[in-house]
Order: sequence, then structure tokens, then C-alpha cells
Amino acid sequence: MLKIYKINANIIFNVKMIKNKTFPLLFLFLCCNTLFSQNIHGIIVNEQNTFLNNVSVILKSNENKTIAYRFTGADGSFSFTDLEAKEYLLQCNSLGYEKQLITIDLSKEKTKKINIILIEKPEELQEIIIEVPVALKQKKDTVTYNVKSFLDGTEYTVEDLLKKLPGVQVDENGTIKVGNQEIEKIMVEGDDFFEKGYKILSKNMPVKPLKEVELLQNYSNNKHLKGIENSDKVALNLKLEDDAKRQWFGNFDAGYGVASENRYTAYSNLMNFGKKDKYYFLTNLNNIGDDSTGDISHLIRSSNDFVVGDDQMAQQFLSLAPSTASLRDNRTNFNNAEMLSLNSIFTLSVKSKLKAIAFLNANEQNFYRNSYDWFSDGQTSFENKEDYFMRQKRLSAFGKLDLTHDFSKKSTLEVTTRYNYADNKDRSTINFNDNNLEERLKTTTNFVDSKILYTTKPSDKKVWILAGRFINEATPQNYTVNQFVYQDLFKRDADAVKQNSANTMHFYGFEAKYLDRRPKGHLLEFATGAEFRNDDLNTTFYLIDNQAEIRPDDFQNNLKFQNYSYYTSLNYSYRLWNNFRIASSVKLNYLSQKIEGQQEVKKNDPFLLTPSLNFTWEINNKNKLQAGYNYNMKTNNLLNMYPNYLHTGFRNFTTGYTDFVKFANHSSSLMYSFGNFSDRFFMSAMAGYGFSDEYFSSQTILAQNYTVSTPIVLKDQSMIYYNLNTDYYFKPIKTNLKFVFGGTSSQYQNYVNASDIRDITSTSINYGMELRSGFSGIFNYHFGTKWDYNKFETTNVFDYTNNRTFVNLNFRFSKKLYAVLQSERYYFGNLSQNKKDFYFSDLNIDYRPNEKISLRFAVNNIFNTDTFVSYSLTDISISETNYKLIPRYALLRAEFRF
Repeated sequence: MLKIYKINANIIFNVKMIKNKTFPLLFLFLCCNTLFSQNIHGIIVNEQNTFLNNVSVILKSNENKTIAYRFTGADGSFSFTDLEAKEYLLQCNSLGYEKQLITIDLSKEKTKKINIILIEKPEELQEIIIEVPVALKQKKDTVTYNVKSFLDGTEYTVEDLLKKLPGVQVDENGTIKVGNQEIEKIMVEGDDFFEKGYKILSKNMPVKPLKEVELLQNYSNNKHLKGIENSDKVALNLKLEDDAKRQWFGNFDAGYGVASENRYTAYSNLMNFGKKDKYYFLTNLNNIGDDSTGDISHLIRSSNDFVVGDDQMAQQFLSLAPSTASLRDNRTNFNNAEMLSLNSIFTLSVKSKLKAIAFLNANEQNFYRNSYDWFSDGQTSFENKEDYFMRQKRLSAFGKLDLTHDFSKKSTLEVTTRYNYADNKDRSTINFNDNNLEERLKTTTNFVDSKILYTTKPSDKKVWILAGRFINEATPQNYTVNQFVYQDLFKRDADAVKQNSANTMHFYGFEAKYLDRRPKGHLLEFATGAEFRNDDLNTTFYLIDNQAEIRPDDFQNNLKFQNYSYYTSLNYSYRLWNNFRIASSVKLNYLSQKIEGQQEVKKNDPFLLTPSLNFTWEINNKNKLQAGYNYNMKTNNLLNMYPNYLHTGFRNFTTGYTDFVKFANHSSSLMYSFGNFSDRFFMSAMAGYGFSDEYFSSQTILAQNYTVSTPIVLKDQSMIYYNLNTDYYFKPIKTNLKFVFGGTSSQYQNYVNASDIRDITSTSINYGMELRSGFSGIFNYHFGTKWDYNKFETTNVFDYTNNRTFVNLNFRFSKKLYAVLQSERYYFGNLSQNKKDFYFSDLNIDYRPNEKISLRFAVNNIFNTDTFVSYSLTDISISETNYKLIPRYALLRAEFRF
């Protein structure tokens, strides 16, 4: 049924009502044709004497009862025939014209001919409600997806749904992109809980209460910048079903292993998204490899718009985190995870809002692998074999308070405080070339971040933003290994080694920013600010021999690093035409740097200039072209300024550069997009080129039991990158096609051992496609393939090609019974062993006896594939790594929704 509501026009059409009343009247007119022979013929025009078609003409009695209706034809004509000889009321309506009411008297004449002129009256159609659901629609910068149009019964979380929306990509880590742009946030009914830490919501929130997903293009995180800044940001907003608003709802899901090793999962969501206050509480416990948080650093250090200090963090130089197989978490992640997140948004008053977040995560992970590595610099070569087991125990507690107060409609104050405590304990057992070793690493993090942001609009097109920031972070690390394999490096023997290190960072920053949207769409941006950062770095390395602790001179660091920055930037965006914009910017940065070591003090006071030029051409409503060039100057920082050697991992030592340097980098990019998200075909493509006049490379001493890397400055580094994404919907077969193609090519140089300078070209190319059906029947499919090609060219050429192919089959036997069979094949072309491909399958059966209960049976790793071998290479090594996988298990799960 179609209903059209027109505000300020007093017109309501109800097609069904009119039909019900017209048919009896028409039947009566036909039967009484001999009694009623009066007629009305008319033509309707506008003030310019142009015929108006599709004008509604309603014939009413003197009692205002509808007798019949007509719509004018292309020539503006209409007719009513076989009428009684009496008075009638004629009502003429058309959008954009004043309503006309005319009295017609047929008691004295048989046929009445009239000409009617409608007077223009511009009116805005404020709302059109179509009760037949539309899968996808676009209005200005907002694309709205109707959730029911994309559900097939296999979705449990928001992330499952987003993977099926045209134009939206969700990668294996849960990062969500629209085209090549990562989203800023996921809001619920217009409010944001997690900013860039949105994975906590997308991986946990159930899909059940969702009604629509809004994709917001040209999004502004600061509401006062809407319509002023030039933004290419995108965000998502989740709209709920009406019965889910302003009441508590949620779910509880629990499962336990059947006839298999002890496996369990339990998670719960409790939500209330009221108009005034919003609450989202969630918890997750599992040992089936489920990653329910993603990278929590995006939550801890999240900031949607860059604010002074967003890129500041203390350094951790040691890590035992091993490389992991490129498989889904439920295959390799031997975990025991516990997570609790309490999130609330309180409306304190009409002008004030408080956001509070508390997050606690504890996780124990085990990693198993054995590897074979072949190293060569063209002159020296050797092999290493390693059996490796590591256990990580991680505890993270995070809290955030965000107070927002509107002094008026044009000024807002935001005060934010964050605190994070992390305690990580890593332990590894290594059999390295038949030597048994044990490593221990303890890392503690204390992080405090406070910022204040004030925004005011002196006029509708001008904005001032004032920001202040304080950050304090400490990251002490204690490392030990119980065996000594570095005899060739230190020219002596020992029993063990250990290293204590700590970086403490203090940061203060201030910034003022001004934006002025000029006439004709031009935009002026001005910013000035100051940043003050102080670092203390202390590292102590010990050789332990007969319980004596020996400290080699070249392996100790005790320094203070000061980096003060004063900057001013000016950006101007000039709109040549409505669809063409040129933006130029320049940033002038004065640095005052000082490093205090154990024996000397060095200072550096450079001026850095950073200009850029960009243009945007919206050729038409489907074609958009963007291009840009940037010139960037930078100096070294703490990461490459420590004077002596650091132990950065088993067998690895690095040192910093001994002096201040200044580098210049050039980059250019070209982006093109065709179509809109509501179109059947959408494409985005980009390409770029980067070049560095000088850059940090490395001079590496490569030996079987150790590597020592020293930074050196070389000239001329370059990189080319490109990417293509396409979406096409085949309407006859209700299938969506996605095609991706991308790659990079880098050219650089380095030194290894006593070699001459080595020219290296690294090339990576990936391409693939996916097909996903949207049938309404019993069966749906989703299958795809992706190829990865990598090549290193030095004195020799090494390359390999890998492939992943998947087939997912969805069966909907009834409204209550669903089944999903997921299958994968991995192929590694350069494996030395005969077996180069690996197969996996998982089965999920879901029975839903009613809207509140769901019963599931899942089998993971049906073929019980217990190992997985991958192949990788660098410019100096080839590696084959064998990973232990989670064995086959079956799980019974039950979900209750309330």
C-alpha cells in the first residue's frame, strides 16, 4: 500500500479508500446511464498556459462526499460523464500549485466545459513513506541499507551483516572500509561509544534489533564543522526497530564442547538505547579462538579527528609476539579469553552529556610452531631450525570519561580523560638448532591522557577550535633468556642474558585552529600550536656468568631526549566551479631537539617546510576524480637516536643513529570513483607514488646465532602502489560480484655483512573476486578466491604465489532451521614438501523454535587438519613455518534473546 504525506498542503491520498468507494459508484452509474446524462469536460493549465498532466481532480457532492476522481492526461484534459442534474464541487490538486475549488451547476445545462488555471505555490515534499521495503536508498550524503533485505539467517553479529552490504568491506581483522576509506566510528541511534575502537561493538552486538544501517559520507566528527570543513570521512549509524528503543533488551549465548577436548564459549549483551540515556554492557568468555575485541589499542588511543598529541606514545623495544598463520582465529588462536565492557552515555541536561567506558580484558594465548629458515647475502649462507612454544598472559584495564557541554548552539566544550593499565607476561620455550632455551618477558604499561577541546562559531561559516593535551606513559620491560648463544658476538662465554628497559614519556600540547567557509564555497584553514615531549630511556643489558652480572659497555643506554615543536599551517581550498576544487596548504615547523647521553649533549634546531596541493573534480553525480601531491620533511626521533645496542628479541640487536638528520619525502596520488552505493555498479581505484631523497636503511651483520643491525643513511628510495575495488549486482540472478586488485613495488638499498651496497626491488600483487547471492529461497552461496604474488630481486630473484579459495553454502530449510557449510583451500606454491594445499571445513546448524531461542550445533575443522605450513621470504631469507592448529571439536550452543 502506498501512502503519500505532504506537509503544508492538506492533501492525503489513500488509494485503497478511493478504490473501495469508486467501484460501487461506477457500477451505479453504469446501471443508471439512461437516467443520468449530464457531463463535465475540462482542461487544466498553468499561468503560462502550459497543459498540466497528472493533476488530481475530485468530484464531490454538496455534502462533501467523494463521487469520483480523475487524473488529467498529457493535454491537461479530464471528463466526468453520466452525472445527475444537480450542483457539484470540483477540487483540483497538484504538487507545487494552489488547490482550486470550483462549484459546477448541472441542473440548467447538460454539458459543462471549463478551463482551469492553477496558480504556482512552491511547496517542499518533506517526507515520502513507502511501506514496501527498499533494500538500499541514497539521499544526499546518506546511504540507507534496509537490514531485512540483506539477512539470510546466518548473521549473529553486526559484523556478519556489514560483510553483506554493497560498498562495505570487512577485512580478516575486523577493520571496516568503504571503498579505500576506513570508517570513523559506528554509532547507535546517533550516539558513539567506542570511536575508532568500533570493533568491540561490531564483533559483539547482535544483529537482531537492527532496522537500518546508515552510511554517512562527508562525515564531520565535530558537529560544528558540518557544512564548513571539506570532509571525505565516512561513518556508520545503526538504527533500531521501534520496539527495541527505550527498553532493556539483549541476549545470552553459551556453548560447550561435545565429545571433544574441553571447549566453551559464553557471551552476553545487555542494552538500552533510550532517548535520554544509553547503556551497552557486554561480556565474552571463550577458549575457541574467538577474538571479541580486535586491536584494543584503537579503543585506548582512539580519536576520530586529529587533535594535538594523537600520534604520541612511549616505545616498547622488546616483543616476543610470534608471526602467526594467515588463518582465521578459530584455527590458530589457542586462547582463554575473558572480557567485560560497561559503556554508558548520560544526558545530564539539555546541554550536557557524559560518556563513561570501563573495559577489562584478560587473555591467555598459546602459540605453537616450528620453522626452517635459509639465509643468504649472496656470499654467506646458513640454515636455522627452530621449534617454538610461547604462552602470553595479558591483562588490560581501561577507563574513559568524556564530558560534553554546549554553552549555546554555537559553542561546545569537550573534556576527556583516559587511563590504561596493562600487564603482559610472555614465556617461550625454544629448541634452536638443538639448543634448548627459555625466554621470559614482563611488560607493564601505565598510560594517562587528558585533553580539552573548545569549539565556537562566531558566525555560521566560521569556527574556532582550541585544544590542549597532556599525556604521561611509562613502559618498563624485563627480559631474560636462560641460555647463551652469543659467543661469537661477545667473544666470551656466559650462562644467560637479561635486559631491563624503560621508556617514560611526558607530553604537553596546545593548538588553535580557525576555519572560514568563504563565499562561492572557498575554505580558509589556519592552525598554530606547540608540542613539548620529554623522553627518558634507560636500558641495561647483562651477561650472567656464575651468578655474576657483567654489563658490556656498548650495550647500555641512559639518555634524555627533548623534542619541542612550534608550528603554523595555512590551508586554502578554492572552488573554481561547483564541481571542481583546488586545495593548497603549507606547514612551517620549528623544532628544538636535544639529546643528553652519558658523555655528551647534542642539539638540533631545524626548520621544516611541508607544502601540499590537491584537487577534487566531481565530474557528474557518478564520476569523481581526486589527485594530490605532498612534500614532507622530518627528522629522527627516539626510535633511531639511542647510541648503544638494544636487545630487541631472541638473536636480534639494534642500535640508533649517532647524529641528527633531516629527510625530505615526496608523495603523489590519484583516485577515481564511479557510481554511488545505491547503483548496481560501483568502482573505486587509486594509485600513488612515493620518493625519498634520503632515508634510513640498515647495515646488518648476519650470523647463524645473532643479527646486529645499524641504521645508515642512503639516497633514493621509491614506492609505487595501486588498488582497484568493484561491486556489480547481477539483478537477474540476484548475485553481487566483488573484484579486487592491488599491489606495491618498492626500491631501496642496504648492506649485509661485507657485501657491497645491495639494490633491492620488492613487488607484491594481489587480486581476487567474490560472488554472493541474495535468493529468497532455500539456498544461497558465497564463494571467492584471492591470489598473492610476492617477489624480491637482489643478486638473486625469489618469488612465490599463494592462493586462498573459499565456498560458503547457506541452507534455509524453513523459517526455523538453517545450516551453513564453510570450506577453505590454501595453496602455497613454493613449499619444499609435496603437500602444498590445505583444506578446512566448518558446519553450523541453527534451529530457532521461536523468536527468543536459538539452538546451534557447530563442528569446527571437520577434516581435523592439525598442522598448517606457510611460505614467506625477505631480501635475505626464505622461511617455511609449520603451525599447530586447533583440532576438530563439536559445540552445542544455546542463545536466549530478551
